[in-house]
Amino acid sequence: MLRNRGRNTRGVEKLFSIEQLTNGPSKVCMAMGIDKKCNHLDLCGDKLYLESDSKDTKITDIVFTPRINIDYAGGAALYHWRYYIRGSKFISVRKYEPLRSWRNNGYMSLKHQPNPDLFTQFENDMNTKINTDEQEKIKKLPKVELHLHLEGCIKVETLLKLASQNNVQLPKQILKQKSIYFATFDQFVYTYYSICNVLVEENDFRLVIRDVIDYVKDNNIIHCEVSWTPFQYLNRGMRFDHILSIMNDELEIQGMRNRIKFIIDTQRDHGVEVGKLVYSHAFNCRDCNIVGIGLTGQEQGFSPTIYRKLFQHAKQKGFGCTAHAGEYGSAMDIWQCVKDLCVTRIGHGIKAITDDTLMDYLKNKKIHLEISPTSNVRLKRVDSYFAHPFQTFWSRGLNVGINSDDPEIFGTGLTDECLSVMNYFGLSLDAIQSTLFDSIQASFISENEKETIKQQIVNGRREISCS
Repeated sequence: MLRNRGRNTRGVEKLFSIEQLTNGPSKVCMAMGIDKKCNHLDLCGDKLYLESDSKDTKITDIVFTPRINIDYAGGAALYHWRYYIRGSKFISVRKYEPLRSWRNNGYMSLKHQPNPDLFTQFENDMNTKINTDEQEKIKKLPKVELHLHLEGCIKVETLLKLASQNNVQLPKQILKQKSIYFATFDQFVYTYYSICNVLVEENDFRLVIRDVIDYVKDNNIIHCEVSWTPFQYLNRGMRFDHILSIMNDELEIQGMRNRIKFIIDTQRDHGVEVGKLVYSHAFNCRDCNIVGIGLTGQEQGFSPTIYRKLFQHAKQKGFGCTAHAGEYGSAMDIWQCVKDLCVTRIGHGIKAITDDTLMDYLKNKKIHLEISPTSNVRLKRVDSYFAHPFQTFWSRGLNVGINSDDPEIFGTGLTDECLSVMNYFGLSLDAIQSTLFDSIQASFISENEKETIKQQIVNGRREISCS
């Protein structure tokens, strides 16, 4: 192998250290004599084959990182599809920042924003339709939110503090704009990962949960289920139970532990082994204020069905189950989640609009859709608020809830979302209250807790009416 690796095109050999022998995919191929002559070889044969390691390698022994020098692939450069054994000496690059130009120069779509057409202008003009009295009532109304991502609540000032403290450079577009319209999902993922990268120490999550608490208080939310996708932090060596202990400690200090619960997510595109690791932490940490598990990440090309056994196990242990589906994927993706994973809630689910049979099924089974209108508009999942399927779902009697998804990224909040639903879809204050009842009924807390929160909403509405 040293001879193969050291021979150049002129037949002159060069000496290499053992560490340099295979520290990179092209070097592995050179050292092992793998070239185009090996095309179409049977990997189950005896010439070129994959061999199991004699060691019992665990998923925690594997580091997931972005691939090196493939910025030409655009958003695909962000995918954590490069793996190596933790602590290995045979690694060419340990830290790498993909798509650095996006951080320095912003997204091209931000530089070439199209002028709004007449339809969009009309939509913007409609944004003042709700009178001040109605707006105040919505602000004061006790609310419930089920689709809220932890890192999506981090304020800009917190990002700046953590970035400075941890010596992390942030993309300029995050700091310059209150909200961003993303031309592609990859742009959103890049923004989201950039935000997550400022969280370097476990104690940084204390600042994050403080921002969540502020958000919940500002929007008068009396029950909130916050989704957290922990694998990227575990992959960096942080401890699941310690982070949750820090966040729950802050919730306890501020008297918010009963109002804010956690849902633990895994990404589809990270695979079942990662899912097992992530969910095992949740299963073994039930006193950590966790009420459910979820599935997030890329929908297209990654079937949710492979997670069936993990979701069955979660249900057996008494956890609620939800999954992102029908945001970027198809109606079939929603079918797989409700049939194979037996989830009782779907994150987004807007592609259900393309399948009448599915909509009837969702209605009859009372499967809750966690709808985030502004997120869908900002991510261009729909052309505009008026083009959003919320109105159709509502008129057909589907079980829907209103959510903000990532409020600090999209420049929104649950109060704003409720006002938008009233503005664009014509829902009354009574209808908004009905969606809140749908949300609390679909939550992952006990029936007694649900009844208590429903009564708080009724009492709050009564006080608003009397004031």
